[in-house]
Amino acid sequence: MFSRFTMISARMCAKITSAVCGVLVLLVCSGCSVQETYFGANRKMSFSSKDDYLNFAEKSSGIPKEKFYLLGKDDVDMFRTDVIADKLSLYFGIVFEDNFVSGNQIEIKSCTGQIVNLYRKIPSQLDDVTVSKSDTVGVLSRLNVSKDKKTLVFIYSYKWGGFFKTKVSQVIKELSKDPDFDYVVVSMD
Repeated sequence: MFSRFTMISARMCAKITSAVCGVLVLLVCSGCSVQETYFGANRKMSFSSKDDYLNFAEKSSGIPKEKFYLLGKDDVDMFRTDVIADKLSLYFGIVFEDNFVSGNQIEIKSCTGQIVNLYRKIPSQLDDVTVSKSDTVGVLSRLNVSKDKKTLVFIYSYKWGGFFKTKVSQVIKELSKDPDFDYVVVSMD
């Protein structure tokens, strides 16, 4: 009887935890004031020039503006379509040699540990990783990435506020020890 009660309590606890997590995700994704207060997200801003935008992006993200890639209007639309279709968050994927590993292969799309682990599997542990040719991914042909490096492609929007800096800086710090590491930040704005 006691173990049955414990089992029921554990199930109830799991359901409550799931519901609370669902509400938190809804608050974060809806642009609720909790997210705005904590990360400074979802602000509407306008910039007078690309330089102003890049200066803001550099200051707010801690990433040198030379690492940012700004797409043209048609490319932005194509890029957004790819991001939405693959349900991506901060990590578009990893380019190495002539190959591409999409960020859609990580379970939690904004998890720093999972993208670091995926990066470290390349190129020697690709048994459970889907690899495609980089020239089949539209936006990658516009990026100037070294074929001698493993380049992590980040997704950026100023509307994410401090969330981007918090997550991406951890990944860069961890992977910068690898001499083959490079990165580029593609803006969706």
